[in-house]
Amino acid sequence: MEIRHLFPKEALDAGLKPVEHLYLVKSGVLELLDQQNEVVAAYGPKSVLGMSEILRGGKIVGTVIAQRSTSVVAIDKAHILGDLSDAEANVTEMLGAVVDTVGRRAVTR
Repeated sequence: MEIRHLFPKEALDAGLKPVEHLYLVKSGVLELLDQQNEVVAAYGPKSVLGMSEILRGGKIVGTVIAQRSTSVVAIDKAHILGDLSDAEANVTEMLGAVVDTVGRRAVTR
């Protein structure tokens, strides 16, 4: 995890390449520009960018730039996916325990 500070109009990430980080906007504003450099979305403090792209292995289809001085927290994709794998294992374990418990109750009744 790292904090990045961007100057106005500085690019955070150019689109059309795999997303490697989840970004949390700490301060300032990020804009997503399409291929014609038109603003299609803006992200202010507490906004999250890149989660859906990380989860489905996609790309941001545009360029993300700072509208003004902006700080973001960048979290590496491997860290996010590793945490999700651990969570998935925990959920599977919990569901297994629930099924075992329900099965025992059904047998004892």
